[in-house]
Amino acid sequence: MDTAKEQLRIWAGERQLLPMVSKEKKLLVRCISGEGYLRVMTQTHRQLLRPGDTTILPGGEIATLSGIETMLVEVKQLSQDANQYDC
Repeated sequence: MDTAKEQLRIWAGERQLLPMVSKEKKLLVRCISGEGYLRVMTQTHRQLLRPGDTTILPGGEIATLSGIETMLVEVKQLSQDANQYDC
């Protein structure tokens, strides 16, 4: 079940901190348009996001998005028991 949903615009060259969610939740990140890098601070590699790409971050993670070109990204808070098909 989703509890909060928002869209973020990240301009080319901009870095933006993603919303933090509690450890009892997950954060769904879906790239709608543009291209950029997702950097999760507990991981050694960044992930390239393109339109249609979706990833789920565990709660409590600190993550940023850096725009290669202007991006529109949807972020949605999910409960821990939600799976990828509920999105």
